[in-house]
Amino acid sequence: TRTALVAGGAGFLGSHLCEALLHDGYRVICVDNFLTGRMENISPLVGQARFRLIEQDVCTPLELAEPVDRVFNLACAASPPRYQADPIHTTRTCVIGTLNLLELAASNGARFL
Repeated sequence: TRTALVAGGAGFLGSHLCEALLHDGYRVICVDNFLTGRMENISPLVGQARFRLIEQDVCTPLELAEPVDRVFNLACAASPPRYQADPIHTTRTCVIGTLNLLELAASNGARFL
């Protein structure tokens, strides 16, 4: 079974991507720090056998016990009031978070989107 990691998976778009990937037969690892993501977006997925939630900021490198085949990076505040409230964290998420996810993808030979 293929495994996809969705960073920002509890956001509006990320939660729909998680749902679509599950529908397509993937195991899904949803990573979100819930700064802007919402548990309500993924509550129908929590408890499913092929879904796993990691509550973590992507600015901290992820340590996974299993390999991943796909890494989707949707982690970043999309709302102007939210990202303007903490522009330094927004920049760190976009730069350091993306670097951490790229390194994860590279170490797994995974595709990065």
